[in-house]
Amino acid sequence: MSTWNHRVVTRIENDVRLFSIYEVYYNNDETFNGYCEAKNLLKDIESLKGLKWTHKAIKNAFKKPILDLDNWPEEYNKK
Repeated sequence: MSTWNHRVVTRIENDVRLFSIYEVYYNNDETFNGYCEAKNLLKDIESLKGLKWTHKAIKNAFKKPILDLDNWPEEYNKK
């Protein structure tokens, strides 16, 4: 069984560093096992409670280290 959460990630595309919110998946031992782009995070949520939960999950992503997709699953080191 795996778990997931939202994380801030970064990558370089066309010589520009970009930052995004992705869904990151973990194994039971909390090692990373994948990620996917999280599109339309705050759009068309079926309840106010669900919208609040998603907003809080995104807010919590900013409290964790940024993940570097170019060096997955390493953390991004600002130089």
